[in-house]
Amino acid sequence: MGADFPSGVIADRCSAGAGIADHGSSLPVGHEEAFRIGGKTIAIYIGTTVVALCIGLLLVNIMQPGDSVPEDMRERLEATFADQAEAGMANAAQAADRGPLDPLVNMVPGNVFFAATNNRNMLQIVFFAIFAGIALLMIPKDKARPLLDFFDGLNDLIIKMVEIIMLAAPVGVFARDGGYDNQHCRRRSG
Repeated sequence: MGADFPSGVIADRCSAGAGIADHGSSLPVGHEEAFRIGGKTIAIYIGTTVVALCIGLLLVNIMQPGDSVPEDMRERLEATFADQAEAGMANAAQAADRGPLDPLVNMVPGNVFFAATNNRNMLQIVFFAIFAGIALLMIPKDKARPLLDFFDGLNDLIIKMVEIIMLAAPVGVFARDGGYDNQHCRRRSG
């Protein structure tokens, strides 16, 4: 799985889907009302994102932060990051070739298990969890109960594991730093 495997991502995202299904059926409103509230939430999120983006672009265009960098520093930075700039331009060219619906298509995972092992596919896992939660809402409660119980138990397990790690973290940091200081002192004295 490697060092960049998102710890607990499967349990966390699946518990989100189970939470939607578990709490969605106990809402005092109907499914239509829950979907309406969810739609409003998404619209508010998109709206605030657009407002934040506009504010950022406005401030950058007014303040012109790059104009205050001296010319010699600008040339050194361009030379240092030329390779990264070329790679970024190649990525931008590829993005320009994509259609307007590609982000929506890419949100749906081709393989949920592969998406769960790749940090770049977080949105796919969130989409799958929400989709699974909504689907669990639509099947009879007695048939959904085993899955809900499984994901609730998995969620409790992950939370307990995180609590144990949080309790042990100060000891681990102390041991790590103490070992570093001890090695550092030996090098200086020997």
